[in-house]
Amino acid sequence: MPTKNSPVFALLLGAGLALSGCNYDSISSIASKVANSPATAASAPDYWPTGDWQTAAPESHGFSAGAFDTLATDAATALPYYTSLLVIKDGWIVHESYHDTPSETGNTVDTLHHVWSITKSVTSMTLGRARTLGDLNSPDALATPDVLDVSAEKIFPASVIATLPDGDLRRKISLRDALQMRSGLAWNETSWLLQNPAKDPLLAMLYGLDHGSCPADGDLLLCFIINRPLAYAPGTVWNYDTYDSYLVSAFFTGITGQPLATYAATNLFSPLGITFNPANWTTLGGNYTFGGGLLLIRSRDLAKLGMLMLYDGKWEDTQLISKDWIDLSIAPQGAGQLAAFDAGGEPAASVAGDIRYGMQWWRKTGPGMDGLDSISARGLGGQQMHVFRDKGLIVLITCDSDDVAGPRSAAINTFMQNRILSRLNP
Repeated sequence: MPTKNSPVFALLLGAGLALSGCNYDSISSIASKVANSPATAASAPDYWPTGDWQTAAPESHGFSAGAFDTLATDAATALPYYTSLLVIKDGWIVHESYHDTPSETGNTVDTLHHVWSITKSVTSMTLGRARTLGDLNSPDALATPDVLDVSAEKIFPASVIATLPDGDLRRKISLRDALQMRSGLAWNETSWLLQNPAKDPLLAMLYGLDHGSCPADGDLLLCFIINRPLAYAPGTVWNYDTYDSYLVSAFFTGITGQPLATYAATNLFSPLGITFNPANWTTLGGNYTFGGGLLLIRSRDLAKLGMLMLYDGKWEDTQLISKDWIDLSIAPQGAGQLAAFDAGGEPAASVAGDIRYGMQWWRKTGPGMDGLDSISARGLGGQQMHVFRDKGLIVLITCDSDDVAGPRSAAINTFMQNRILSRLNP
């Protein structure tokens, strides 16, 4: 198995990204257990960890006596693949442990972790920060009241759009469609991502497969993505699609003129006291940060982003992300149409269901936790960050990526329920 920082390992992102969206109970099966509206944000903390986190005894923040005395060793036994585990209550770290696995050793507070599809949620936060600062606005020339409704044909490079016939609905895919994973582009994440060069735009690009008149420059991957066949009309059907997150990144750069990683480092990470090198958020295709994955980040820094969500986008005395954006991005889409696939893995007629996904955020906890209401970022091989706003609680776990096809989510969630949530006094 390639190491976590190797180029080959980076290209394995897809197998795990697929699991991040599909390795849980079906959305409709737990929808009735999840609240339709977000829980109220927690009250302001005693301090802000802009400089560094402070630690406290679990008992001083509502956990039962001795609740976490053996949490690290219990986690190592139950979840031998875990690499970091943080429990944060009321803004204080009440548990922090790091664990080595055969393939990922030397894990400490300073280790950068591949967090895979958790990246998608960071992408959404970056857009929220840009919109709050006024950098993600609809250009006057587009005459679009809401930038989220700007279409691909107005933002993407002309050389890319020119590869689509006049009147083609793919030209009309909006930023909102991409954020909500409703582009309508034909995509079977579990079957095609990094497995089928004829279907996967990244593999098609890497293998030099013919894709019409796509430009041979930094827009090549974007062109390959938007040239996929259309399975559903844009905006009508939800389908977990990592490449929709790539479209989000392309929209962002087309509107702001900056890559996601560069913008996030200065405008989102820095105010939180996070020192971030944009090189730790991979660019694929030449011009665009990979909005769907490949972010490398310390667990403590990721937890700061979770804390920003816990407190409705406010940090110290500044509303870094507007409450309107927070509410919009985490609101579950609700009743709608879900993509379906036939026996051969090809897109089929959509089916009705409840969509517990907002704009690059999940609103479910998954099996083993009874579908508790949470704001959740999820990724390959068990990467999870849950923000329980009604409890003032953040639980963050990172794992190695050795078992990209095996189910870990139920075990992780059961552990969190039995060893963390159940130890919090009512």
